Amino acid sequence: MALSINTNYPAAVALLALTSNQDQLDVSKSRMATGLRVQTAADDAFAWGNAEATKVKNSVLAGNYATASHVAGVLSVATGAAAQISTVLRNISALAASATSSDVTANRLTDIDNAYKSLLGSIDSIVNGANAFSLNLIKNTTTLSVNFLQSSGAVAASSTTINGIKLDATTLGVNGTDCSTVANAQTAIAKCEAAIQTVADAVAKLGAVQGLMERTATSFKGSLTVGEKAVSDYVDADLGVESSIVQALQVKQQLTAQSLTIANTNPSVLLRLFRN
Repeated sequence: MALSINTNYPAAVALLALTSNQDQLDVSKSRMATGLRVQTAADDAFAWGNAEATKVKNSVLAGNYATASHVAGVLSVATGAAAQISTVLRNISALAASATSSDVTANRLTDIDNAYKSLLGSIDSIVNGANAFSLNLIKNTTTLSVNFLQSSGAVAASSTTINGIKLDATTLGVNGTDCSTVANAQTAIAKCEAAIQTVADAVAKLGAVQGLMERTATSFKGSLTVGEKAVSDYVDADLGVESSIVQALQVKQQLTAQSLTIANTNPSVLLRLFRN
């Protein structure tokens, strides 16, 4: 290569390499700072486009998961309260049965009747307290329509209609019953048995839908997890790899800077040709 004071080609090459190295270093540092390999479509149009499409599907899945979980929670409160009512009915039925004993005294009958009425009053309290998200499926015959949004790749789910089932003491037919007499106690037993069956049927119906909603929520959650992993695969940076790249580039940067320094000293060699 000819010596020239107008052009220092080695220095130009070293400077270009140093600039390119710095650009790569900036990219890797940015990836490490954000955790993203693809931040804009300019970084990787294919990966960015796929990630954005997957995010749309994920938002639908997240909404469906929230809906299924919400409805499952409402049903859980309803079935839990119904189970409590069933326990109360069994207890008051047992009290009524004890009132029909042949050796029951008048005072004992009065005590049984007071306990019976106290427990009987708790049924409506349980019903009134079975509210979840402003919904009460055992107080009113409310119709709850559950709909899931659909998108390509999302888990398909059919719309479900849930009908509330009234389980208050009046609807169950036990309101007004008592154990003040043996005859009344016998009537109370019969009505309690019928009410227990009614509650059992209600729990079975609501519990079946609750199970369906819980399984549906689990399915949506699983699909959402897969979708989030897909987005990560498209755009997330491998920090272990980027750390190794940064270390290598830093070493390369030092070597290139030294090369540039050496190249910049070359023109001084020309001065030796003009010395005496």
